[in-house]
Amino acid sequence: MPQEPDYKAAYEILDQALREADRVLRQAHLRTVLRIQQETGQLDPEDETSEL
Repeated sequence: MPQEPDYKAAYEILDQALREADRVLRQAHLRTVLRIQQETGQLDPEDETSEL
């Protein structure tokens, strides 16, 4: 009997990977925005910790 690919499991793994990638990219974006604001003087170092 040939083995059929488990498309549902593959889809769930892909969905989880995409969600994790989205989370990582959003976090990187937030850190970048905060760093730029701090470097341009728009944000004090103390403000950064209170925002997170």
